[in-house]
Amino acid sequence: EGVFEACAEVGEKVNVAEAVGYCLAVKDDVEVGRMKRSSLISAGVFQKYLVRQLEEILDKEKKITHEKFSDMVDGAILDPTKAKIKGVKPGTVFSSYPPIIQSGGKYDLRPTAASDDSILHPGVILASLGARNNFYCSNIGRTFLIDPTEKQARNYEALHAAHEAALNAMLPGKPISEVYDAAVAVLKKVALHDKVTKNFGSSIGLEFRDSAWLISPKNTKPLEPGMVFNLAIGVQDLDDDPNNKYALLIADTVAVNPSGPPDVLTSMMKKGLKVISYKLNDEEDNEAEEAEEVDPLKDEGIVENDDDGDGGRRRRKAVNTETGETAEAKEARDKHQRALAERKLKEARDRLDKGIDQGHGAKSSEEKSMNEYLAYKDPSQYPNLIKPRQIFVDMDAETIIVPLNGIPVPFHISMIKSASKSEEGRHTYLRINFHTAVSTNTIGGRTVNAKTPLFTDKKAEFLKELNYRSANSVNLSETLRKINDLCKRFKTRQAVQREEEKMVEQDELVLIRNQKIPTLADVSMRPPLATGKKNTGFLETHKNGFRYRNSRAHGHIDLLFSNIQNAFYQEAEKEVIVLLHFHLKNPIKVKSKVTRDVQFYTEVVDSVVKLGDQRARAYDRDELEEEQREREMRNHLNKRYFRFTKAVEELSNLEFDIPYRGLGFTGAPRSANVFLMPTMSCIVDLIDWPPFVLNLEDVEIAHFERVQFQLRNFDLVFVFKWFEKTPTKEKPEWTRISSIPMQDLDGLKKFLDEQQIKYYEGTANLNWPVTLRTIRDDLESFYADSGWDFLDLHTKVAGEESEGSSIESGDQGFEPDASEDEGSDFSSSDSGSEAGSDSDIVDELEGDSAEGEAELESDEEGEDWDELEKKAKRSDREKGPDSEEERERERSKGGGG
Repeated sequence: EGVFEACAEVGEKVNVAEAVGYCLAVKDDVEVGRMKRSSLISAGVFQKYLVRQLEEILDKEKKITHEKFSDMVDGAILDPTKAKIKGVKPGTVFSSYPPIIQSGGKYDLRPTAASDDSILHPGVILASLGARNNFYCSNIGRTFLIDPTEKQARNYEALHAAHEAALNAMLPGKPISEVYDAAVAVLKKVALHDKVTKNFGSSIGLEFRDSAWLISPKNTKPLEPGMVFNLAIGVQDLDDDPNNKYALLIADTVAVNPSGPPDVLTSMMKKGLKVISYKLNDEEDNEAEEAEEVDPLKDEGIVENDDDGDGGRRRRKAVNTETGETAEAKEARDKHQRALAERKLKEARDRLDKGIDQGHGAKSSEEKSMNEYLAYKDPSQYPNLIKPRQIFVDMDAETIIVPLNGIPVPFHISMIKSASKSEEGRHTYLRINFHTAVSTNTIGGRTVNAKTPLFTDKKAEFLKELNYRSANSVNLSETLRKINDLCKRFKTRQAVQREEEKMVEQDELVLIRNQKIPTLADVSMRPPLATGKKNTGFLETHKNGFRYRNSRAHGHIDLLFSNIQNAFYQEAEKEVIVLLHFHLKNPIKVKSKVTRDVQFYTEVVDSVVKLGDQRARAYDRDELEEEQREREMRNHLNKRYFRFTKAVEELSNLEFDIPYRGLGFTGAPRSANVFLMPTMSCIVDLIDWPPFVLNLEDVEIAHFERVQFQLRNFDLVFVFKWFEKTPTKEKPEWTRISSIPMQDLDGLKKFLDEQQIKYYEGTANLNWPVTLRTIRDDLESFYADSGWDFLDLHTKVAGEESEGSSIESGDQGFEPDASEDEGSDFSSSDSGSEAGSDSDIVDELEGDSAEGEAELESDEEGEDWDELEKKAKRSDREKGPDSEEERERERSKGGGG
């Protein structure tokens, strides 16, 4: 009180509640990600536990109170494994409020309502729950109609339409009151506007309810991107039920987007009338309507497979009349994809008009001038071993001395582009190609090789190649070997220098010395500091980063929190290691290697396997004990790593991402198939080394290739946001994941749609280096001509039906042409052997070859092999023997001389 009185004497008291509420209402990307995870848990518990328990209660006609049912659901929130939600440990999730279960004519739509001790009654059942994960709240509420009347069904459909109208009104810049008015306008058409609640929810985040940000008719504050709301629309005191009054409620956690409709974070729990309505004791309808049901949460990969032995869900009397993904859900996803395409096209056009460079800054200068390389300062430094009319390779000075008109002329190895040898007759020829201004700088206005040295005087005359002939092939072969070795050594050293130039000098690590710090003992590191058992040490957490100590290797590695772009924790579930992985913003040097990925891991099972003469018998006690020890060790290490991550998150602002195993799929991002798992913001493979980390924030668009009914695999291409700039080896413009099984197609589409990534679909592989180079040549025409829409398969089909086989000239630049880029990464080696054969089939059917099209369009029926063989023999007899040997053979058979 004394402090406030002292402040009052200086100035007036100010209520900062509204300002603080605004800061909490607008959330950054990290907070929105946490809200998504919390909402995912809420929807998962609702779908996989509450709904299943409710169906069992109705099916078996159990007598249970609202309060007891609420306690059961609350227990599933505290322990998500009861709902078979994976990737979430017990003790990390809490309830935002006690779950609310209401039925039997007594309904309270206020957020402070509580479940009473009345028996759950079939009819109209309201259920709401909210999870709190990483301090962020979420909420979901649904109405369940058991044997509904026509009036109840119509009222619910009107409420559903009002909820959709409110969602469509949640656009940035609009006042919050318009959200309320849009829902009321729909309900007014069916005379339900006087039954609505006073507000339709509020802002949600660290606090479950913020009274300053209510969705009410009096709140004229504008909506802003990053705001997250609990949109809860309800109507109450409905009296058309002959037995009791009832109420209806729909509640979702919704995030406002920068443009377009908002994201419904709890959308996995559907809210259509067919989803929430049940019919009791209707066995005949069950047999006619029940089909194999698609579990949306299983598709999302956060739940385990709980199917029965027959492969389908357990049959029940209370049958959910909705099976599989509805046409409504697919249409909503397609609508969202169209909105994403329009938004990205608008952003690209604005960026092009304003001259903004995708937020990646100017390109760093890696080129070096040719003046920086010098063979010798003067002729006195020439080696003494030079012989007249002979090529000499000076390995120390990295120089090649060649005779020109009898005069030894030195050339630094940086000038050599390539060297080759050929033999003709008794002589051997050595050809030396040099870099020139044309080959180094540009061809047709495009940079060809930006890493080779540049010439300061481009108007000078250049020597392009030299050819030497010798009768002694041994000397030229030895010279060629030395030239190639020198070129390889020079390029390797230049690559290391470029990597080291990109390294950013880190701040000093601030050590914590006077208190206990989170530490992991006996962990190994990749890239290794030492070999074998010496590669073990301690990972310590300090004030602004990590320090890995390895006493055996006599060294340490520091990782600052500010340099960590992504942090991952992957438990040892089906793998032999439990690990922490850090993907860095700027590379660091580990021993002699420059890397952006650092990993700390512990092996779960012993690397040494004891071999005996006798085969282990079934139910052998030693074998069982060993398996039990392995399970205990696996659980112990998982808990130890998990506790370490939680301690680090409390000490810093670093958040560890856990891969979703249920969403995992096999694919080949490089040459071999690996198991890839999505996370909240990445697609990763952390077990194999080097690891694969694809940050989805860097993705501009995704393209599904080779999507055809007859193929078992497809490819997925990601184009990065910096595709408008010339690519480099360290920063490629695109990447491809090959040989993905076709059954993972729908799951990946849903995942990418949730990540706000626009995807396209095609039937063949594109030559992406040529395609993107063509786009860069004329960005204005590309964006003026609908941008990436040329990849849309449905748009192509519609255009072909309306315009025949004609192709507009603007689209011809984007057709794949393998002949234009010989150095492309696009080859059959990108896929597995099976995918390669499929790709060959697709390329043959859909390539640009006019000859292939003529063969496919021909109506003539081909001849079989027997007819073709007879024709060939007949043709041989008519032509007769052609060669001298055949004529001599014929004469010898006839006895002629």
